[in-house]
Amino acid sequence: MKSQALADAFNQQLTRETSSAYLYQQMTVWCSEQGLAGFAHWVKMQVLEERLHADKFFDYLLDRDVAVHLEAIQAPEKSWSSVSDLFASILEHERMITDAIHSLMELAGKEGDHAAKTFLQWFITEQVEEEANVRDIRDKLKLADGFGPALLMLDADMATRPVPTPPPAG
Repeated sequence: MKSQALADAFNQQLTRETSSAYLYQQMTVWCSEQGLAGFAHWVKMQVLEERLHADKFFDYLLDRDVAVHLEAIQAPEKSWSSVSDLFASILEHERMITDAIHSLMELAGKEGDHAAKTFLQWFITEQVEEEANVRDIRDKLKLADGFGPALLMLDADMATRPVPTPPPAG
């Protein structure tokens, strides 16, 4: 990498991605405790996706011969007032991740690290998809507005989320 600042920023993003998986794991527990197996499945698939994202950063750092620094992960929030509140939290979290990826891209641009910019472009596109998917679920939950049968239909739909596939290498 062109600078230690960029290497440090990539390591911080590795920690963010790992922390995201940990947060979503806790959300899976909460959904299960609420009897929302479909939502628990959807969030569990998010756990797997975030682990794949963390692995992608991990491998990239190793490929670039950058020291990897695994940092401590803070305990995540443990409860939400409703599944709507949970998805509002997910959207807020994904927006924070998007901002972090954009900051990395800006730093890579300032450093003139074209390989880092190419690597990050996949994540920029991925974050657009992440936010759109979560917004869609949040909006459906707003329409359901606590109506039990609608919530059960959405729960059944969430159970159909496929297992994420690993992102392209590099």
